[in-house]
Amino acid sequence: MPVEGAVLASVRAALFWIHFGIGVVVAAVVLTMASTGTIMAFEHEILAALDARHRITAPEGTAQLPPSRMLATVTPQLPPGTKPSALTVYAEPGAPALLAAKGSGYWLVDPYSGEILAESRARAFFALVEDVHRNLALARFDKSSVGKTVTGWTAVGVALLGVSGLYLWWPAKRGGPGRFRRVAFFRRTGNPAARDFNWHNVIGVWTAPVLVGIALTGTTISFDGVKKFVTTTFGVAASRPEPPPASAKFDLDEALAEAVRRVPEWTAVNVRWPARDGKLTLRIRTGHGTRPDQWSLLTYRVDNGAVASFSRYEEAKTGTKILGWARWLHTGQALGLPGQAVGAITAVGATVLAGTGLTMAWRRMRRTLFARRRGAKGTAQPSA
Repeated sequence: MPVEGAVLASVRAALFWIHFGIGVVVAAVVLTMASTGTIMAFEHEILAALDARHRITAPEGTAQLPPSRMLATVTPQLPPGTKPSALTVYAEPGAPALLAAKGSGYWLVDPYSGEILAESRARAFFALVEDVHRNLALARFDKSSVGKTVTGWTAVGVALLGVSGLYLWWPAKRGGPGRFRRVAFFRRTGNPAARDFNWHNVIGVWTAPVLVGIALTGTTISFDGVKKFVTTTFGVAASRPEPPPASAKFDLDEALAEAVRRVPEWTAVNVRWPARDGKLTLRIRTGHGTRPDQWSLLTYRVDNGAVASFSRYEEAKTGTKILGWARWLHTGQALGLPGQAVGAITAVGATVLAGTGLTMAWRRMRRTLFARRRGAKGTAQPSA
């Protein structure tokens, strides 16, 4: 074998064992993340269809209740001890408001009377699935940082698997279209090992580029260091505090009115509490809210009611825009239903890749173990 060929063979062998090792380590987490990602692919469409059953007829000439009054009316209707943690109101007249209580549930509320229309168990289900996907459900035990670290490094591993897999799946020797077809298309076989190998190759070839993209965008969600690198490299808008109002205290009703005034084309406004670092943020949505250019943020200081910052996509720095697109590209929603469909198919493919990878790894390790046992028996000295 020529020296160049021997070097390439050694590189390929080393790359295979790196691919093998990473795959074995991250397979279980990949199975979890891929399966939950599949479930969440069309979450918003499912919830919209379910919420449509509770649409109301807006009373003619009646305005929605201000947030403070809505909360005062709905809180006594909640289970004892339940403390609301988020409220979303919608511009569309027939749409119910959404109230959330962390760890307790979600409720659809009549925005004109404050009466609870229904409990949204579907949202509670998807919240659990998302917690598993992002944090391996460790957020429920106040260990979300541990979960995010594990899923973040798993995303790094998936990116490495995708890149190394594309090299390994490419035929080592030139053999015309026939050799590529054997790698890139499904073949019938009655041998489970051959079937797993074929499925792993075919699904890997077609999904690897998308998987690498999903994995890299996922790191921006898991690692604060990645976010800091992006914002430091490409910039982030500095907050410009505004003078406090005459009342010198935060008023949720006034804050919502201000959000609507600043973004007249709003379709929804969400606010969550308690305050973080003494600030409350109103997230103002336009359109369907599936792209970063459809969100604005209005942040208040709760000690004096002053606006701490207001940002629209058009005014954002490049670093903020990159992080925004990374989040919505990760789910495929930035590209609409076609993007979500591609994401769902890729997530299913990742599930199969992890499963077939584990079975192939088990067969290889079992063969190695049996070979060593046979070798040990063959070299054993006969008894006297």
